[in-house]
Amino acid sequence: MVALTSAAQMPGRGSRGGTGTGNPAQRAPVDRMRGNDPGAPTQIQLDMLEDDFKLTETQRPAWYAYADRVQKFADATTRARSEARTQAPASNAVEQLERISQEQHERQATIDEIRELGRTFYATLTPEQKVIADRRLAVPLAAIVSASTVVPETARGAPR
Repeated sequence: MVALTSAAQMPGRGSRGGTGTGNPAQRAPVDRMRGNDPGAPTQIQLDMLEDDFKLTETQRPAWYAYADRVQKFADATTRARSEARTQAPASNAVEQLERISQEQHERQATIDEIRELGRTFYATLTPEQKVIADRRLAVPLAAIVSASTVVPETARGAPR
């Protein structure tokens, strides 16, 4: 399992919010406030994006469809990770492989759905809004995908 930790949460890192240094440890608090931190909860990232987009009434349905699906995916991923840690592994290797394969197919189908919802939403944006989207629309999904790799307990093996 891969865990994302923002620089602001790491011991020994600065907590100043400098913006001109280029140092990720110093940018982390500012990025979190702006919704740019991939370690921030998905709902916070989506809320910040929604605020920054300044959506029109005609854009809201496409945004809500996209944001709702991303949040549901984040919730399902969190549940799956928790279940993987607490449930007994499948009885044999073939069953474990089948389960992993099935989960990956389901995840891919969800990601494809989110991609299409994102395309639909992007098509509604103004040029100014597209600048924001180009930088940040995919961040919540990318964070979920990168943090959602679950390794079965039996595959981790004994410590070396």
